[in-house]
Amino acid sequence: MKRFVAIIICMHCCLIMTYAQGFDWQTSPRAPYQIPKRYIGLEIGSGYTHHYGSLEYIEQEVGIVCCDYGSGSGFPLSIGVTGEQWITPTTSVVVGLGITRFNAMFNTLSAPVVLSNGELLQTEYVLEGALTYIALTGGVQTRLFGTHLTVGGGLRLLLNAGGSLNQEERVLTPADFLFTENPRSRVKVLGNTFLDDATRLQIEPYVQIGYNLSVASGFYLSPSISIGIPLLTATGSGSWRMIDFGARIRLMKGL
Repeated sequence: MKRFVAIIICMHCCLIMTYAQGFDWQTSPRAPYQIPKRYIGLEIGSGYTHHYGSLEYIEQEVGIVCCDYGSGSGFPLSIGVTGEQWITPTTSVVVGLGITRFNAMFNTLSAPVVLSNGELLQTEYVLEGALTYIALTGGVQTRLFGTHLTVGGGLRLLLNAGGSLNQEERVLTPADFLFTENPRSRVKVLGNTFLDDATRLQIEPYVQIGYNLSVASGFYLSPSISIGIPLLTATGSGSWRMIDFGARIRLMKGL
């Protein structure tokens, strides 16, 4: 009886090691097959970013604060290479290198002005652009309850690789009002200095939940959703912070 129990335990352990990531890629029960523990692949992602803080636009000629951008939104885009090493049958370490681009758009109303004809002039200030980072990622993930569902987390180090911001003032009312610049228009392009002292390095902790889906022997897809919060303001000239809600997908190949 003891020998029978020992055999059953050994067989169970062998099965766990054979299907370390939960995938049955063995083509024949008679042909031994070692499930890869190391993978490499591509990851792409997008989502929604909430921007918030306090970015003051100061008219340089008169030194007056014209507006204060308090919140905005954007749709980021990321692409990169990901490596994965399974250190136990249910836990893996993940590293990645890629490019992340945070698009952003802020808008805020100006103080209304009464014109000489009695009409009310209402404009809005619009700030839009993008911040680009080289992203280095490191994290850990684990399978839940013997399924392909995974949870994990880690850190992203974001190295500033440049950015661009455009700022405009746009007329809302009255419908026939034009700015005095040549040529006359309902939109006035403004300068800005928000990126003159952009933060060079961002640290973004994140957590995610995903699902590993076998697509062929040695290949699997891993869609996931995540939330990340960069710890630092994006620019030193004001408070510009972000909360990043992401949706990503990886295609991984066993090595």
